[in-house]
Amino acid sequence: EACLLHDDSAAAAAALLAPGCINVGLVVDNAGFELVCDLALADAIVCARRGTRTAATVTLHVKAHPTFVSDAMDKDVRSTVAAMCASQDAAVTAMGRRWRSHLESGAWVIKPGFAWAQPTPLWELPPAARAVLAAEHLVIIKGDANYRRLLGDRTWPLDTPFAEVAAYFPAPLLALRTLKAELGCGISPAEAARAAAEDKAWQVSGKFGVVQFLPEPMGQPEVAALAWKW
Repeated sequence: EACLLHDDSAAAAAALLAPGCINVGLVVDNAGFELVCDLALADAIVCARRGTRTAATVTLHVKAHPTFVSDAMDKDVRSTVAAMCASQDAAVTAMGRRWRSHLESGAWVIKPGFAWAQPTPLWELPPAARAVLAAEHLVIIKGDANYRRLLGDRTWPLDTPFAEVAAYFPAPLLALRTLKAELGCGISPAEAARAAAEDKAWQVSGKFGVVQFLPEPMGQPEVAALAWKW
């Protein structure tokens, strides 16, 4: 928690457990250990909602083709689950089997999309991809590359409120990011100064991160496309 420069995790957790939050989208970034962490989050959402009156479906938005060699696709999700099921560690095997049951029951849905492998800002998502997100009750954006698209790769003043930058998004939004590029938003001057004092390369070292939640975005991509076209 000391490495989080903005932390909306409590509000985000409450939203994920709210009665109406039954369709959750998770925009995945990289395969490997990062994908394991993403699937652990998807597992936690499904399992936590079993204690409520309504179960949750988590849609894993993966890339239809890789832009970078590490990009996660449908086959990476399935091979990760299969590898965990075949593990010699009993706890890992049990988790892998639970994850496999999520896929078999429909609690997890893998949805490949070409839109996630593009370089354009997220306010320029194709209408079909945007409509998919708009139908979800909460969307989780994961990874530094996806976050950069969320910001249009613009170098916003770091203390620009996240709610202003992501106002165009079509659904309630949770952004989870480890800082690996020299841009960002929603970071107070005090937190930026603290990070800089600890690590001169704080914006790119991967040591710091943000958890940013926007429960009610305005959903107006046309405005963003006009106002931020520079």
